[in-house]
Amino acid sequence: MAPKKAKKRIEGANSNVFSMFEQAQIQEFKE
Repeated sequence: MAPKKAKKRIEGANSNVFSMFEQAQIQEFKE
């Protein structure tokens, strides 16, 4: 298993990409 620090880093990157993607989807849906 990966260390907690590495896991947290990966999760943070994933959530960052996901939130960016979600914002783009919401903007597209609104228009």
